[in-house]
Amino acid sequence: MEKLDIENLNNIISALPTINANADFWMVRADRGQYYDDFNMSSYVGIGYDEISLKEAVNLTNEQLMVLFRERKPFDSNGKEIPTGTYTSWIGQLKRFANEITPGDYVLVPSESSERFALGVVIEQPYELTPEQLDTIEEVAGRQYSPFKKRIRVQFLRKFNRSSADPALYKMIYTQTTLSKINKYSSYILR
Repeated sequence: MEKLDIENLNNIISALPTINANADFWMVRADRGQYYDDFNMSSYVGIGYDEISLKEAVNLTNEQLMVLFRERKPFDSNGKEIPTGTYTSWIGQLKRFANEITPGDYVLVPSESSERFALGVVIEQPYELTPEQLDTIEEVAGRQYSPFKKRIRVQFLRKFNRSSADPALYKMIYTQTTLSKINKYSSYILR
C-alpha cells in the first residue's frame, strides 16, 4: 500500500506544470484586442509591419531596416511623414519578435480594453505566411481574423479576467506597444 502511495505521489508531481526559470515573458497586443479570439482559437500570436519580411528582420541591421521602412512606408494612413522615432520603435519590436522570443517563453495577450488575458507558452520559432497561405485560411462567421503574416505558434494555458488579476499588473496594461518584454511582472502573472 505504501509503495502505491509513493507511486501516485510521483505521478502527481510529474503531471504538475513546470516553469522554465530562464524563460522570458512577453505581452503581444492583438491590435487593440480585436484579434484576441483568433490568436487563442488558432494557437498563435502575430505582428504586422508587413513592409519588412521576417527574413529581413533577422538578417539586416537596424540601419538597413530604417532605410527599407523609409522607402516602403514613408507616410502614415493620414498622409503625414512618419517620424524616425516611430521607425525605431517598429524596428525594435520586429527584431525582438524575430530574434528574441524563443520556444519555452511565455506570452500574455490582452483582449479589447484589456478586460481578459490569455497566457501561453511559445512552442515554435517565428514563421511568416505567404499572401497565398493567408488567403487560404478558412474564416468562421463572427470571428475577426488577423491579417498578420509574422506569427509564432503558442499553446495557450490559461485565461483570466483583469478583475481577478494581481493589481500589480495594472501598470503593464497601459503599455501600448505591440510587443513588450514583461519579465518584471512574471511572478504576478504566474499567480
